[in-house]
Amino acid sequence: MRARSWVRLPIWAVLPLLAGCDGPIAVDGRVLDAGGEPVPADSERSSPSAPALPGFEDYPATDAFTGEPAPVDLESHPDAKTFRTALTRDAEAGAEQARFAGHYRIVVIGCGTSCKAVWAVDLIDGSVHSLFTASYGVAFRPDSRLIVENDPATYESLLEEMPAAEVERVMRTYGPPRFWVENEGTFEQIGPHGLRIDPQTGKIVAASAGHGTASWQCTNDLEVRCGGGTCEVETADAFTPMSVTVDDSGAISVCAYSGCWEGTGEVFESGEFLVLAGQDLEFSTSRDSPSSRADIAIAIDRADGVATLKAAEFAHPLLCERLEGGP
Repeated sequence: MRARSWVRLPIWAVLPLLAGCDGPIAVDGRVLDAGGEPVPADSERSSPSAPALPGFEDYPATDAFTGEPAPVDLESHPDAKTFRTALTRDAEAGAEQARFAGHYRIVVIGCGTSCKAVWAVDLIDGSVHSLFTASYGVAFRPDSRLIVENDPATYESLLEEMPAAEVERVMRTYGPPRFWVENEGTFEQIGPHGLRIDPQTGKIVAASAGHGTASWQCTNDLEVRCGGGTCEVETADAFTPMSVTVDDSGAISVCAYSGCWEGTGEVFESGEFLVLAGQDLEFSTSRDSPSSRADIAIAIDRADGVATLKAAEFAHPLLCERLEGGP
């Protein structure tokens, strides 16, 4: 399934701040925690027996930009003018400290607690791309087309400071890693990829979809909001697509805008239909707010991947893809 080339953030959710907001970020492949200390490299993330996570070296960049960067094209994205200051700062210098995929400058804009909107500015033509919203860490390198949202190395650094059970809670709170690859000006998500702590090695490794459990990754091509006896539909570039991941064991992750509803629901099966229903699931970026909780129901037709979702005011049709490795 092809991910959208950019993600549009709602105006109400963002207040521009340049990359210097609290929380981890990586430059030149070095992931830094909130205190500015380096955390382990991606090569240290998994044990030899664990399924592999995507690595920077798997997606090399062939374009190494040299010369004068193009002026930032604020007309290339409908929300770019809103973040003019953040997107244009250091543009003249090319912002070498935030280089990605050979010819992009990465800009991270704070959008609330545990929320970072990640943008890319093409140094060749000045075009602006809104990539994703991360809750816990961003990692990228100049020589790679891979950029990582909620980087696993950031989670692994916590194992030096707190018990494994607490780290697992943090991973559930902020969500799984998501890997995006640049390809000729578009940005495609690969995955999904879950994480777990290997009890033998104490390392954070990729979670497998094996052991009789199939995982599904879903997204919506239109947004439907219902309330007061009516439903309204937004299409094309007027909304941010959700990222929905569920599995046959009942795990639910529904990410919308600045956070995710996550938890475990009941599983019902009838023929080709898989139905999951979770009650009172917390929203990852506002767990202390009862009003942010939601009952969620997802029904998937396993024959064609067509699904429906009801979460809070959202009532979306979805297209789902079965995660490789499931039965």
